[in-house]
Amino acid sequence: MSLSLVGLLNTLSPRPGRSRRLAVGLPYGPEAMQKLDLYGPTGAGPHPVIAFFYGGAWADIGDRRDFGFAARALAALGYIVAVP
Repeated sequence: MSLSLVGLLNTLSPRPGRSRRLAVGLPYGPEAMQKLDLYGPTGAGPHPVIAFFYGGAWADIGDRRDFGFAARALAALGYIVAVP
């Protein structure tokens, strides 16, 4: 977690009971930074999928782990959420 506004939001946001983290650091390519976290609802599927691109990678800022609060909120609404 970084020391930033989004890091603070991620730390302090409530954890919705209707979502869960399915995978952490799941590789999607050969490069070290090509990893994603996967979140989903707790109910039975099928569920639509959202890829949550937070931006900042081209400037070497931001981290997928800072945006768990957004992924958990979307997963609680019934989506599978990939945060690369």
